[in-house]
Amino acid sequence: MDVATLLNELPPPVPQDGRALMARFSFGAEHARRRAIVVDELARIDVREAVQLARERTLALAKGRVDVMATIARAVPVGVLDTLLGEPHAGATAEGRANRAGILLQARDATAGLIGNALIDDAQTVRNTRRMRDGEEIVVDLAGLPFGAGARACPGRELALAIADAVLDVLRTGRVVSTEVEYEDWPNLRIPARLEVDFA
Repeated sequence: MDVATLLNELPPPVPQDGRALMARFSFGAEHARRRAIVVDELARIDVREAVQLARERTLALAKGRVDVMATIARAVPVGVLDTLLGEPHAGATAEGRANRAGILLQARDATAGLIGNALIDDAQTVRNTRRMRDGEEIVVDLAGLPFGAGARACPGRELALAIADAVLDVLRTGRVVSTEVEYEDWPNLRIPARLEVDFA
């Protein structure tokens, strides 16, 4: 079974908290319904506005010597999306609130990994995902498919890349001074724990 088939035909393990209502942890009709919520939310965002806001916020933070992972790589993408999505719709369902939160979670972690790894020329951010087969959890290697595939492809891919590019345009005006890069302890993501950039 190839990777795209594994992603689309096997269900992911479901966590025992609010994430259980998110599209990424759903399967079948539930996944389709919840993914539609995410797609609708993302469609409200003007990519050009997101790029401009990401650039402005990064410029405001890029002063002196900065650990970009702690101050920019997570804060800017989340802040941009939170601002542009605005307040949750009045009377939003639990499903709607969970999937809006899911957008921000992906921006916080996966986009931070995208920014950090691009800054040090390491293309690998999303390493794997997990699926259930015959009651057993299996690891699916996402080499070559970091944004998923088919019905499970990341609906925010273009927006994430646009925001990351805007942030990186500013970060690359500085000089990376981290010599040895260590990574956060994630089973499926490769995120630099610290990356210092000097903008002096």
